[in-house]
Amino acid sequence: MLKKIFSSTILFSIGGLLPTMASLVLLLPYTQNLTIADYGALSIYISFTLLLQIIVNFGVDVFIPIHHYEYQDDIVKMRKFVGTILTVVLAISLLSILIMLLSGNFLFEHIFQHKNISFFPFGFMCVVTAVFNAIFKIYTTFLIYRQKPWKFLWFNLFNFVLTVIISLIGLYLYPNTLIGPIWGRLLSGVGIFVLSMYFFISEFGICFDSTMLKGFRKFCVPVLLFGILTWILSYINNYILNATDTISDVGVYDFAIKCTLLIEFSQNGLTSAIAPKIYQMWKDTGITKSTVAENKFHHLFALVTILIVAVNILTLPIIVPILVKKQAYHAAFQYLPLICCGFLFRGIYNLYVFPIYYFKKTHLLPKLVLVSAILQIILGIYLTKTFGIWGAISTTVFIKGTQVIILWFGSRKIFDYHFNIFKMIMMPLLYIVTIIVVYFVFHFDNYWAPGIIQFLFAIIIILIVFRNEIKQVPSLLKTNS
Repeated sequence: MLKKIFSSTILFSIGGLLPTMASLVLLLPYTQNLTIADYGALSIYISFTLLLQIIVNFGVDVFIPIHHYEYQDDIVKMRKFVGTILTVVLAISLLSILIMLLSGNFLFEHIFQHKNISFFPFGFMCVVTAVFNAIFKIYTTFLIYRQKPWKFLWFNLFNFVLTVIISLIGLYLYPNTLIGPIWGRLLSGVGIFVLSMYFFISEFGICFDSTMLKGFRKFCVPVLLFGILTWILSYINNYILNATDTISDVGVYDFAIKCTLLIEFSQNGLTSAIAPKIYQMWKDTGITKSTVAENKFHHLFALVTILIVAVNILTLPIIVPILVKKQAYHAAFQYLPLICCGFLFRGIYNLYVFPIYYFKKTHLLPKLVLVSAILQIILGIYLTKTFGIWGAISTTVFIKGTQVIILWFGSRKIFDYHFNIFKMIMMPLLYIVTIIVVYFVFHFDNYWAPGIIQFLFAIIIILIVFRNEIKQVPSLLKTNS
């Protein structure tokens, strides 16, 4: 079992990393061909695409996997269920395109003051890209919960290759413009949309049966609102910086965030592998409280997160300047340690959010995250206006911490939590304090000294606090008899 979990974790992690790898692979040609202002404009377009993708998705990427457990033993009902949901998503997609076609230009003119951010043609292309990406996201997420890691990997590899190749061709044909990046995402979106629809229809067909929509709106509307609020937490700083500072500051901020994408998507891949195992465990046992077996997954996540964060903080300020030559982008490196601190809350976040999804209490999510979103906007405007990029990043890290507290307050009523507080909460907080002290209290003349100090501290944490988890690693690599 452990070997299977380990192998699926690797495949899901690699597959989940590929979208990030596409962004990272393209980061170098982007920085070579785009000014920091153009890069800032591109980040606005991409974040707008992600917002529309959330809306088109409508929470279906969560609804189908969670509810498929009810039909997994009845192929006829499964086909009818998936086919009906697919029909609904296609209807939402067409409606979204129509609405944005009529209102998009008005919205862009009133939201953005910069002439290089407009709805036609790039904004509308982002709308269509969002629709294609939403269908792809729904299908690939379903593959995770159906435990098809190889297919998940090949789908994401196809998307990766298509996005990179088309974007590079566009950059070569139209250098120093956004034509290549925007068209690259749109045309690769066409490819993954066709691929996803082919397998959706061939495996499940397309139909409409209203009886299959029982609980659909009640489940999906809160997830949709949760997705939008989460988008606010992740991307509103781009828009605040755009309003209070300059589009170049948006570029610096977004580039700094992009440098840490490997951490985020490593966590997403590991979450994708762990979540189905925990859900299956709850389904098999009917237990609504933490168990030793479940907590091992969370401890493993915490261990891996600390290691990944430590390595990235140590190496990013050294490696990235070698690859990115334009000096305007180098202003981002000073922000990397503080950005990395925010990722250390993800382990305890997962622990509290998993039961909300599994026990279908998604109506709690918008209520819980709304508080975080309001704080994000208020603090973000004040701190960003006062401290610029430092204010935007500080707001994000603070909100990630408060979000955990808010999630606990809501989810404790539906699940009985028993876990190692030292491993899941105290150690990440202690590591965050260490990072802040070595980087922002002591002033070193180079990157190496604070980087090595925090790295050694992380290794000590792993070797002492997570020694039991380390002992399980060899068994993961053994072949089951």
